[in-house]
Amino acid sequence: MQEVTTDRFIALFDIMGFKDLIYRSSHKDVLAKIKVVSTFASKMRDQSEEIKGVLTGSPYKLLCPIIFSDTILFATDSNTELDLNSLIYTSSLFLGTMLNFQVPIKGAVSRGVFTCDRENSIYVGRPLVDAYLLAEEVNFYGAVLHHSAEIGMDGVMAQRLVCKGKVPMKQGLITHRYLNLMGEARKDLGSSDFDERLEKLYDSASGAVRKYVDNTKDVYAFD
Repeated sequence: MQEVTTDRFIALFDIMGFKDLIYRSSHKDVLAKIKVVSTFASKMRDQSEEIKGVLTGSPYKLLCPIIFSDTILFATDSNTELDLNSLIYTSSLFLGTMLNFQVPIKGAVSRGVFTCDRENSIYVGRPLVDAYLLAEEVNFYGAVLHHSAEIGMDGVMAQRLVCKGKVPMKQGLITHRYLNLMGEARKDLGSSDFDERLEKLYDSASGAVRKYVDNTKDVYAFD
């Protein structure tokens, strides 16, 4: 039986500009954005069922998201290398999927004692606060790792999906580990035009918000 309260990894994402989207768009358009997230969740559940018991020896397993309004949460069962790899893999795939559909998101990955009670919809713990506060500082469409989660980075999946370098934060360029879109996520999505899709986000924003697009292109080295 899985522990409700235990030391685990979590990834927290927010859809950016959601309040403006609600005010400036029809309910139908808002719902369409949320359905992109919901569809991703359904695919994760379906694929998890299909490959259950087949992942022996695999460096990851798929995680299903917890969705409330414009916030998406992934939580692992514990704090093993498999859990970390699973979170990194699924989060990277999620980030790539959202950008593929021009749904701008940003987030953070953290670790600590966390209550994940799906049956009673109780999600609480310091990792949630750590991830939220760190994600607030992120100044591009992506996700960075909180120092609490920076363990086990020598694993196979971590090497393929996590980069380390100076990334745009609210206070300027700061060295962090961050999810990498140029590797496994791009291959799995079968997409080679993230840059074109990202370019389209210029059409929905002006001024300071466009800096997010500029920063994202710089982080992922899009031409």
